[in-house]
Amino acid sequence: MSTAKTNFDVMVQNNLTDLIGGPSQLLFMQHLEAVDGLAHQISLKSSTPLKVKDNILTPTDTLYKLNHCVQMILALYPLPHIDFHFLETLGINQRTFFLLSRILIILQQQNGWFDITQIHYHPYKDNIRAVLENLWNETRGFIASPPVQKDLKKRDDLIKTQRTGNSKIVSKLLRQHTNIQVSRLSSLITIQGNDPSLSINELETNILRLKSKCLDQIQQLNTEQLLCIQWRIQRSMGRYYFNMLVYHKDETILTFPENAEDYNTFTLNEDSPNAVTFNLEQCIINTFRLQKDNYHSNNLEYWKVIFNAMLYPLRYCTYESKAISANFQSIIY
Repeated sequence: MSTAKTNFDVMVQNNLTDLIGGPSQLLFMQHLEAVDGLAHQISLKSSTPLKVKDNILTPTDTLYKLNHCVQMILALYPLPHIDFHFLETLGINQRTFFLLSRILIILQQQNGWFDITQIHYHPYKDNIRAVLENLWNETRGFIASPPVQKDLKKRDDLIKTQRTGNSKIVSKLLRQHTNIQVSRLSSLITIQGNDPSLSINELETNILRLKSKCLDQIQQLNTEQLLCIQWRIQRSMGRYYFNMLVYHKDETILTFPENAEDYNTFTLNEDSPNAVTFNLEQCIINTFRLQKDNYHSNNLEYWKVIFNAMLYPLRYCTYESKAISANFQSIIY
């Protein structure tokens, strides 16, 4: 798999959906990818929703792409009750969020969608045409604004910085060791119970405590073989997911506690009726080898694919808060 072709469909084909919290997160990520691609298409000067020839209205390819996005959106969002404030908290890039919110508003106002193949025969075709052309004009104008371009550049820079940082870590480790092992742990973070007094910041602080519990157990059980650990937590559609990369000495096996609850569960206020339990669920652990003597070997190329796949969602959804950073954090031993 080429690093240049990373997208969510490729991640599915290569069984890498655990990197985004599992299959349950996939549709949300895919619809952001599709809406963002559509926004770019609409921003092109030549783009238009409809072709007009001999007074006949015909959908363009870009309108068909909009129709595809609408079908994904209808599968995700409960019309007419859409929580726009919640969407604003997810860190969706400005270009994607603008077009997504405009589509949702149109769906609310129109009480659904229409058959784009039959627009010319629709009794309100002039109104539909006006709605679509207004969507195109508004989106094109918004995307061209400096804040949107700055937001896109910031995300690209974030991805490049993390990719470069990881490359430096791997290069350093391969200079120091003939070969190394990399074990990646990916998990969805689930929260059970309810404490109305917990703020989002307090909730996320306790998610970090769960991460620390897992990290501490790995360090205690693998003291002599650890070379580096990287981790990060992200959020999509209100669900948190966790990625951890453990670099360890060649021909060693990463040890985890025999009792999984020793590292993947944390309970706040355990004896209280408002107890809240944080879990690492659907944990997937994969280990593979990186070789110093063959820096361009297939396994190293595959590693680049995996790390790029971890960074790829940041193009569309970068979640950051007081407690959580989009950057991978690192400990080098």
